[in-house]
Amino acid sequence: AEHIHQLVAPGFGDTRRGRVLIDNFLRDDGDLIPATIANVFRAMEDRDMTDRLPSLTVPTMVVNGEHDLSLTSGRRTAGLVPDARHYVLPGAGHVCNYEDPDAFNDVLRDFLEDARW
Repeated sequence: AEHIHQLVAPGFGDTRRGRVLIDNFLRDDGDLIPATIANVFRAMEDRDMTDRLPSLTVPTMVVNGEHDLSLTSGRRTAGLVPDARHYVLPGAGHVCNYEDPDAFNDVLRDFLEDARW
């Protein structure tokens, strides 16, 4: 379980909800072996569709937490989609909608109110 904690903990903000999420993950999935985790990441890596992002014609928002390990990818993704809006939630990590639902709902509401459908 310690290797799982070392893998997932850095991606979550140091919030009460983030710690609960990590604890739940360790309780439910803490027995995953490193090879299984590596296979999951390999499968995601093989799904690169960034070349299609510039052709999107729908309102697009990308939301990351400040401590999200995929923050750089989020910035890149938002930069490739025409007129995309990128939000970064302070203090949150990878599951920012769970870690700070009020802030997430605020940016979602802002996006939906301004989006041109």
